[in-house]
Amino acid sequence: MMSEAYPELREGGESPSEVLDCRDIEGTVCYCDPEAEAELRRRIAASGSHFIKWIDSGDFHYLTRLTTSGIARPYCLVLFDHHPDMQPAALGGILSCGGWLRTLLEEDDWLFKAIIIGINPQLVEETKGFGPRVEVLTENDLDRELLWPIGLPAYISIDKDVLSPEFARTDWDQGSMTQERLFSLLKSIFRATSVLGVDICGELTGAKAAAKMTAA
Repeated sequence: MMSEAYPELREGGESPSEVLDCRDIEGTVCYCDPEAEAELRRRIAASGSHFIKWIDSGDFHYLTRLTTSGIARPYCLVLFDHHPDMQPAALGGILSCGGWLRTLLEEDDWLFKAIIIGINPQLVEETKGFGPRVEVLTENDLDRELLWPIGLPAYISIDKDVLSPEFARTDWDQGSMTQERLFSLLKSIFRATSVLGVDICGELTGAKAAAKMTAA
């Protein structure tokens, strides 16, 4: 696993890039065991602060749970994902790529609201149980405009599987969002509120990438 932060434009200009190589840590693929989580937290805390973080494949999307740990003020999470990542905890409550958002909602008192955009309509049921703290925009409702909470900053997390395969290839089943619609929604967020940070996952990995390229 590798987490990368490339140069990005911020208010003060470009910030330096940094590669945080975590491939030596065991117990991280899809599920993050407690020892691995502790080491990842240590390395993230010791690394530089970057506005945009690239966190490799969707297998490691749970890293959003760790990168938001430093936020100590009320905020909204805006998640672009074909899956809600709100499966009930399994394997003794270990942090996972399929349930990290549920964990975040249960544990982070600073998280005021999660807005999930582009999920498969068949998975909406997974988002139930948190009342107004969770708002959902399925891939069938992408033309509907969202009202961003006034006065609260946003943290944006993007899994590229929200996009149609025409615009990206990922390890997981994908949605139907166009690149233009994604950019339009991002622009509306930046116009409406301040943004604390962005992370992006959804890279193809190993044998999955080879299989998809062969099938193409």
